[in-house]
Amino acid sequence: PAPVVSLLPPPAPMSLSGSLAENWKYFEQAWANYAIATELNGKDAAVIVATLLSVIGRDTYRIYENMAMTADDKKDPAKILKGLRDHFVPTKNGIFERYVFNTAMQETEDIDTYLNRLRQLASTCEFGALCDQMIRDRIVIGVKDNGVRRRLLREDGLDLTKAVDIV
Repeated sequence: PAPVVSLLPPPAPMSLSGSLAENWKYFEQAWANYAIATELNGKDAAVIVATLLSVIGRDTYRIYENMAMTADDKKDPAKILKGLRDHFVPTKNGIFERYVFNTAMQETEDIDTYLNRLRQLASTCEFGALCDQMIRDRIVIGVKDNGVRRRLLREDGLDLTKAVDIV
């Protein structure tokens, strides 16, 4: 059968400037979407590996070439992705991540920007089902206006949505 040609452009190469962890997260998600959209996941591993290595970019390819992997591992797309993930995304220190979250005070930003910053910080804290409650509590503690804080503390049944509305 003739090869299937996709009109869908491949993901942009992995960027090695700025935050490597964030860039990797974006590239890996773009790659996953591309693999699904082009039905690449149903192809032979050699085709997937060749496609991945073709789109990761020259500098990332150099990193791949120097990773401590066996020849068999370099034929496995999942192992290649894991090796690159391990390279670009440092091991997280959960206590430190929660420390950063729990000390985040509202600065000169508006509530929407502060809420977005808290959501981003919370994403690495593994709060699970408590995430919205932790963000709500952080808003109560970290809001810069003491009058607003007192209002939040008096509110019965305060949830995250209500806290943001009040602030």
